Amino acid sequence: MKKLLILVIITVFMFSASGCSLFMAKDIKNLKRRVNALEDREDIVEEKVEADTGKSVTYVSQAEVKEETPSVDSRSMTKKDIQIALKNAGYYDGPIDGKLGTKSRKAIRDFQQDKGLKVDGIAGTQTKKALVKYLNYLK
Repeated sequence: MKKLLILVIITVFMFSASGCSLFMAKDIKNLKRRVNALEDREDIVEEKVEADTGKSVTYVSQAEVKEETPSVDSRSMTKKDIQIALKNAGYYDGPIDGKLGTKSRKAIRDFQQDKGLKVDGIAGTQTKKALVKYLNYLK
């Protein structure tokens, strides 16, 4: 799905940039090469996250965050930001609803334990500082 989306975006860009002319076979081959390079980079990032966290990467859709842009300052992280960061880090698989219930608190505890933080299930200052970097995967 991502490969198709990237190919469509690049194709539209190239089509509009070329004055609506038809693509040559080499242009399409070049686009495929670029898409493959992007996919390779994505795989490297996913492997790094998995190595750092011990969990697989889970992507958050725009529909789940309702077009909200997450905060980049740990001091102003909302409950939704915390859930998004936990999901991006591979600790949370529930809905992004801004309610820190049982699943969210367990995800916070697991994250805290893996990061060597005080394990209390509360997203305090140190936990938010550790979580904030996982908001960047959304952008």
